[in-house]
Amino acid sequence: MDWGRIGITGEICLKAICLLIVATLLMLAHGCNGIGSGNNKELVPVRVSAPELKSDHVFLKVAYVVNPAFPTHSTEDINTMLAFTALVAKEHFGLDITFSEVATLDIKDVFDQIPQKTADHIDTLIIDIHKDEFSKQDKDVYEKLLSETLSENSSTYEEELAFTQSHLDPKYTVRSEKGLVLTLTDTIFSRVKEYQRFLGDNPYNEWLYWQALGYTDLGYDLLITNQPIISVETIDTDIHHALRGGITVGSASFNKASEFRARVFWSTFTFFQSHEVIRKLRGGKDYTEEEAIELSGAYLTHELGHMLLHLDHPFGRKECVMTPVPLLDVRTWYEGLDASACPIGSSKAMTPGAMKLYMFEEFL
Repeated sequence: MDWGRIGITGEICLKAICLLIVATLLMLAHGCNGIGSGNNKELVPVRVSAPELKSDHVFLKVAYVVNPAFPTHSTEDINTMLAFTALVAKEHFGLDITFSEVATLDIKDVFDQIPQKTADHIDTLIIDIHKDEFSKQDKDVYEKLLSETLSENSSTYEEELAFTQSHLDPKYTVRSEKGLVLTLTDTIFSRVKEYQRFLGDNPYNEWLYWQALGYTDLGYDLLITNQPIISVETIDTDIHHALRGGITVGSASFNKASEFRARVFWSTFTFFQSHEVIRKLRGGKDYTEEEAIELSGAYLTHELGHMLLHLDHPFGRKECVMTPVPLLDVRTWYEGLDASACPIGSSKAMTPGAMKLYMFEEFL
């Protein structure tokens, strides 16, 4: 996503989760063969193929979704960010990406496009991160989900552990895949409580609400926002999302209104935020405004790899632009990139189409 994390991936499906998804009118599906209950018509999640790019030249329509409660960016800053994205995409993917003029949208107007019925169902799939304590049921559901996710990743347990180990609290000792799942479950629920100060009395922080925008008529390929996206769900996760305590930097997901059948939404919040809990995830580093703009642009390229090529995560390969940043130390991630050491097709995860993205045609 990460891209933060990929929005609609994997081939896992717990029956109870699938039944909830049927009711949600959402796009998220994890490889169920067919789902439905009672008198409901059985719905089959349809895999969205990677777009057949007509040439190496790609044009993307961009909007900046603004929450006035947080510091905002000028159009010039957004354009500088996107120029850096284009440079990194050319180096790592061989694509010449250009962008439209940036439209500015108010976040309330954007979220008002989500039907209330859909929003009500989304709320049943969200773990409330405003509360002081999380229940055993919250943790058990998440633990099972994460276990399924790790078992279906393109990477091996050894690669996942190598990606994770140095970013865990020293109090944890991981000796097995089960131990890794338990450790990451404890990590996400302990760290997410530190971010409650950034939450409002609205759903703008919720990843699933941003996913649901793909079923509206919002016709942009890329949504950039100053809004923090911090959440825990019962139907999707990944290693880096757990490590960060529920923070999503960006995500690629289904989009009915795009020729690419996908969209990226991208939060700049963590690049410009100076609060200690965010600085800690950056390894204690501060970014100048110029650095934040450039690093945000560089890391955004990762999400475009998901969207345009359906590349997956080659965990443990620091040279790959498609390896997510474990926490938020994007500077170290960027300094380790080497396009020549991680070309397209060099691994299963770096093969176009490796990422599995799904949608429900019945919801269009």
